[in-house]
Amino acid sequence: MEMSMRDKVVVITGASRGLGFAMAQALGAAGAKVVICSRTEASVAGAVESLRAQGIAASGLACEVSDLAQVERLADFAEGAFGPIDVWINNAGLSAPWGPSAHIPSDRFHSVLATNILGTYNGSVTAIRRFLPRGRGKLINLLGRGDSGAIPLQAAYSSSKSW
Repeated sequence: MEMSMRDKVVVITGASRGLGFAMAQALGAAGAKVVICSRTEASVAGAVESLRAQGIAASGLACEVSDLAQVERLADFAEGAFGPIDVWINNAGLSAPWGPSAHIPSDRFHSVLATNILGTYNGSVTAIRRFLPRGRGKLINLLGRGDSGAIPLQAAYSSSKSW
């Protein structure tokens, strides 16, 4: 079955590599205009360059998804680049730090929770606020391996994905 996403505007968080980048490639190959984000300008620029080299209409912006203002700026950027957003995919996530909970610095634990929980919330509310006035849009939140139970030595990741 061939998927057509012709001229659909798709935002994918955490898409400079891995699963997010693969989704950008697949959706772009199906005709979507993709907007990606990652934490650093360099990773976004490299990924966008690679997508464009594949003939995909792509753009991107560095964005810390745990910061609502930055996520809203990402949505503004996407709409400025390609028009109204049709699909928003919350893919950004952190799995590290690894190790016994008693030895994980609290700031690193909080960073995982902020990205995996607040990042998903921020992307969701930003997308919904844009979809509701138009009466359409698709929101996709990726779960991850920790959603069905604890993962040894990954307390922050497991608890955030169970959320």
